[in-house]
Amino acid sequence: MKKLSLAVSLIGASIFSGIASVYAQTQVSINVGGGGGDAPGQGLINLVKLIQQLIGLAGPILLSLGVLAFFFGLIMFIWKGSEGEDKRKGWLQFMGYALIAIFAMVSVWGIVAFIGSTLGINNIQSIPTPALPTTPKVY
Repeated sequence: MKKLSLAVSLIGASIFSGIASVYAQTQVSINVGGGGGDAPGQGLINLVKLIQQLIGLAGPILLSLGVLAFFFGLIMFIWKGSEGEDKRKGWLQFMGYALIAIFAMVSVWGIVAFIGSTLGINNIQSIPTPALPTTPKVY
């Protein structure tokens, strides 16, 4: 049991560090208050940018969860394999579903990248947001 908990904790720590590094690279700023020096509507624009960044983080997190599920199934296949053929088949099926999920996620990323490069839409980082027209202040 100690080996299982050690393996699960090592895999979990590696997945968590990967998620943390992806999160740190995006440098999410939560400035939705619209402080005194901001232009009109800047708080809403910052909120939209924050939502875009969180959606961008969802893909790597889901892929990490799929890999974690596969390795969990592999560990359980090894540990529960001596209990009977039904247990082994169940964990093999679990690993198969995890592999199908990983394949689907990576395939969708590839198809979206292919369509984007074909149409000339190369990795747009943010949606252009319109700004409200302002008049210059005359003192």
